[in-house]
Amino acid sequence: MGVKRIQAVSVNMKDGSKVDLTGDAAHSVYARYAAYQNGNVGAQEGVTYKDDTGKVQMMRFDCICGITLGDTTEQTIPDPACDPMNCLPD
Repeated sequence: MGVKRIQAVSVNMKDGSKVDLTGDAAHSVYARYAAYQNGNVGAQEGVTYKDDTGKVQMMRFDCICGITLGDTTEQTIPDPACDPMNCLPD
């Protein structure tokens, strides 16, 4: 049985903002962030993706405070080391 393809995620950023991704971008960011969180050797520390307008964006994983799949908090990948108060812009 293969890995279920992720269709939509909400990426919670440490500055309090949220980025909603769908399709290939959602799956790519989710899979790479999971590898990063698991401490996999060679895991990327960020990812580039195309947003809904087709523009290429860059996302660094150390700026993420967790990812939510769909609307359920049970499916969130939390970041236990994340303290949003330490990441707010001055």
